[in-house]
Amino acid sequence: MSPLPGVRGSPTHNMNPQFVTFLLCGAFVLVVYLAFEVLVFRLACRLARVDQPTAGRTLGMTFAVMLAVFVAEGLLAAAVERAYTVGGFPLWEAGLVGFFLGLPVHMALASVIHSKMMGVRLTDAVGVWFVEKSMKLGLMGMAAGMVGVVILVQRVGG
Repeated sequence: MSPLPGVRGSPTHNMNPQFVTFLLCGAFVLVVYLAFEVLVFRLACRLARVDQPTAGRTLGMTFAVMLAVFVAEGLLAAAVERAYTVGGFPLWEAGLVGFFLGLPVHMALASVIHSKMMGVRLTDAVGVWFVEKSMKLGLMGMAAGMVGVVILVQRVGG
């Protein structure tokens, strides 16, 4: 077998180019997202006057927080959705309630993981979480505002 990609007889010869492109795009988006998370966390540490960890430790902590929050908020969202279904309430409300119930869960998990992995006090870790969440929610608000302005300009101008 030839070790060269795309050469007959190599293991990658029959690989679908669209699938490879999809994987590369997914990897690129993941790298950009993780870089954003690391930069925002390090900036939040600086603004909260907490010692900044190295980029590698921040990346490891980001993975740990993402995994823990993914599991905990997934279970919470499933429980809220089930309760809303059984109670006969509209499911769109379950998403909103799940978001607001998930914030303290996210804060607790992220702060404890930050505190233990980075060796800072829990109160400092909570402060970093508040600064980080405020920055992200502010960016989301700005993006939503810009989308709203674009929609309004299109409707008025169209």
